Amino acid sequence: QAFRAKCGRDFNEEDVQNRYAAFQKVLFSSLEKYSEPIPGVVETVSALRSQRIKFGSTTGYTAKMMEVVRPAAAANGYVIDNCVTSLPSGRASVPLHDISEHVRFGHSLPVLGLEVR
Repeated sequence: QAFRAKCGRDFNEEDVQNRYAAFQKVLFSSLEKYSEPIPGVVETVSALRSQRIKFGSTTGYTAKMMEVVRPAAAANGYVIDNCVTSLPSGRASVPLHDISEHVRFGHSLPVLGLEVR
């Protein structure tokens, strides 16, 4: 209703895509700035890595967004072994991606009473 009041018509797919593109420009311009790990994460990850624990990440960010975030985080000492991103459309990762993280790392993972290897 707000769009109709402002523009005099209902929004369409082109409007949605244009708005998303504008949002991505703002997001991409700020990604590196906000990629610093929170206090204690680098030390915790280092301690766990000494126990041969690997790290994966799932995110609502796209692969292109993570191409900015991962090096910036790594420059601050935080490195992950695998990253599952959202689809290029920006749709969030699904539970299957989360499971794929465990499988990729060779973990045994009980899922709905089954064991995934």
